[in-house]
Amino acid sequence: MDDLSDTWTRYRRTLNIRLKVADDLIRILRSVREDDYYFGLFSDRLQTVLVGMPLTDGRDFHTSPQLHEIEIDHIHSELQDVTSRIANQQQALERALDNLQRAEDGTLNTLEPTNFYRNQIQINLQRLQQLEDQVNNVQSSKPLWLSWNDTLVDFASSAQKLDEVIATSMARMARTPLPRTGPELTDALSVHKQDSNLVFDLVSVVNSKAATLADLVSARPADDYPKGPYRVRRYVDLNLAPGPQESEITRNIRSELCITTAGLETRSTAWEKMWNSNKQILEKISGHIGSLESLDVIERDVRNAENELRNITVLVTVEANIPQIEHADTGLRHLEDTIPELQSRVRSVAYLPGIEPIRGPTDLLEITSADIGLESPLRERQQHLEKRVSDLSVATANCRSEVNLTLQLLRAVDDAENRLSQITMNLNQLRTLDTPDAPRLINEQLIEAQRLARRYAPQLEVLANKFPTEQAHKRVRPVLSRLQDSVDAFEQLYEETRVRSEKYINLDRLRGEKLPEEPQTRRQIEPLDEVMEFQKTQPPMAPPPRPPTITKPLANIHVVEGTPVTLRIEFDSGIPPSTSYLLLYIKLILSEISMKKT
Repeated sequence: MDDLSDTWTRYRRTLNIRLKVADDLIRILRSVREDDYYFGLFSDRLQTVLVGMPLTDGRDFHTSPQLHEIEIDHIHSELQDVTSRIANQQQALERALDNLQRAEDGTLNTLEPTNFYRNQIQINLQRLQQLEDQVNNVQSSKPLWLSWNDTLVDFASSAQKLDEVIATSMARMARTPLPRTGPELTDALSVHKQDSNLVFDLVSVVNSKAATLADLVSARPADDYPKGPYRVRRYVDLNLAPGPQESEITRNIRSELCITTAGLETRSTAWEKMWNSNKQILEKISGHIGSLESLDVIERDVRNAENELRNITVLVTVEANIPQIEHADTGLRHLEDTIPELQSRVRSVAYLPGIEPIRGPTDLLEITSADIGLESPLRERQQHLEKRVSDLSVATANCRSEVNLTLQLLRAVDDAENRLSQITMNLNQLRTLDTPDAPRLINEQLIEAQRLARRYAPQLEVLANKFPTEQAHKRVRPVLSRLQDSVDAFEQLYEETRVRSEKYINLDRLRGEKLPEEPQTRRQIEPLDEVMEFQKTQPPMAPPPRPPTITKPLANIHVVEGTPVTLRIEFDSGIPPSTSYLLLYIKLILSEISMKKT
């Protein structure tokens, strides 16, 4: 019984030892399986997060999520949890191995469990080292990510905006038709300048952000200096063999920075070429439209000159007065001075044979605007304007001849009418004159009237014959008729006055006495007794009175020719009787009136 009891006790202890070893192994296997699952899950997630960061996987960096501080803290917490689980598993493995080695069972095969525990301990040591490296990587990357986050966001947004502006500007330049008028050209140049300023500002911002990132990730520019103010500077990755201390995020950001700047450099270069081409085309169009606008200004001036000539032509007529014709002559002189200037301006914008048709810009997609040709309208309008100015010059020359002839005719008519008015006034005064010298005075006025008729009649007829119409003859016919009437009136008055004045003639008739031949003597012939008796019966003539003194002279007045006026003059004592000085005073008054009228 003792042996049986000892044997049972020994077997029971052996069973307990083996059950404990089995429990430890089962617990260890379960813990290893769970920890392996969590370790693999965390490793996959960590790798996904690291690879899926912005500017690291070659995807669209504009829509990639950013790695924020909360997510970094969460990754660090999970990493510590996995590390703690593996550390606990490591302790459990060491205890189980220690229990297995101290087991008091000589028949227990401990080789396989011992190898398993030792191998698992070695695996856990490697995982702990890997997790420690990952913890250090996360801890070192955390401040780097946080410090680069704003720079990454700014660079991404600036690059995106630059890409959109370049695409919009190229599409506008390719599809917008070329301007054909001055306002359209002004709008096109304004939009062109706005695109240039916007792209220049965005390129400067992108280059600045890229330079900041390049300094952080050790990237190098491809060229020492930028190729142009409108081009993005390209960066290259010269660190072909990164060291062990360089993080994965640094290498990924540097690679993506190089790719992004290379793409933006290509786009900005293409945009710059297209923008310069469009600028040259707009400058050519500006020259053409400038010529067209110059032609518009010249055409306006030619039209004004034509209207002015038309107005002058309306004023020039033989029925007009001299001031009106003189005003037309002044305007015509100004027009004659303007025509050579207009001819010079028209010749200055003449069509040049070297002008080529303007072609629209061509972008990378071969979208070409329609060709625009402005040289044909320019040439046609220039030739048309040249012909109009030539016709205007001929019409102005003809108008000058008409103005000169009309002015010469009207001045001759006006001069003749003034002289006729003076002769008519003298005729009216001489009709009432009853003095011995009346025939002599009338004869003098008759000679003056005949002289005026011989002077003005041929001149007026010659001038009137130069006009193509009958208006000039109608204008001079009354003057010629008045000249002839004045001459006839003076001749008739002279005949009448000569007959009436015979009573003042004293005839000394010769008596029938024979004069001795030698010596010849002279003696006064006495008048007849009848004449002497007639003279004795006449009343004695009073001495001539003194001439009157003018107390209120004639006022200076200006009236239109043909208007009847009343002239009033005051003397110190009424109008004197017919005396020898009356006719002289009348002549003075008439001369004063004629001078004022002229």
